[in-house]
Amino acid sequence: WVRHVALELLLRVLEQGLQEPQGAVGDGSGESASAMLLRFHATVRGRINDTSILVRRQASKILSFLLVHYPDHPEAVDWAHDLMRRSSDSEHLRNDVMRVFELLWFTTEEPTPKAAMQLARVIDAASTMGMAPADFLGELLTRLKTNVGSREYAESFDFLLRRWTTLLLNEFVQPSLLRSESRKRLARKASERELHHSSAQSQRRALLSTLEAFATAQPEAMIPHL
Repeated sequence: WVRHVALELLLRVLEQGLQEPQGAVGDGSGESASAMLLRFHATVRGRINDTSILVRRQASKILSFLLVHYPDHPEAVDWAHDLMRRSSDSEHLRNDVMRVFELLWFTTEEPTPKAAMQLARVIDAASTMGMAPADFLGELLTRLKTNVGSREYAESFDFLLRRWTTLLLNEFVQPSLLRSESRKRLARKASERELHHSSAQSQRRALLSTLEAFATAQPEAMIPHL
């Protein structure tokens, strides 16, 4: 009970701070919420596997909230992985997780290479959690197709699919995120270059796994690329 109340209090503080980023009278409440995030997000991640389902739900809510508001945080993908694991707890929680992922990746008109890599790493991790990547992606795309007519989307479902598959293919063939690191590699030690090479291989595997999932879940989306 105490753990549940503590997480609920943290969630309320984050919501208040992020909804009023400058504070009511410029008191810096948004900055305080950000500082609290950096201080407590690891603790919240630990609670997502708590024995109490109420605690797990609260931890999931906080991670969902943080993921939507801080998508560029270094541990954003790890938060997404935690949410995936908990999505099997209940149908309600699974719907919440899918909604967060949809907001994270499919409501922008211009998906970025970084967003593509996030999606790829999450889809690729599905197989390690007892989920078929194509099934998980298919469920996410089915939700997207249902919601495409709403005000959040200016483009058609087919257009969004083409944009995403094109971006994923481009990143697989000539990854921009890796190109941006090319000059830094020259100054690295051999051990650091090996680590970077391993990371590059992992990223390419995730991209390929995601392209395969798209080809299985929405084969027509790949036809323009043949």
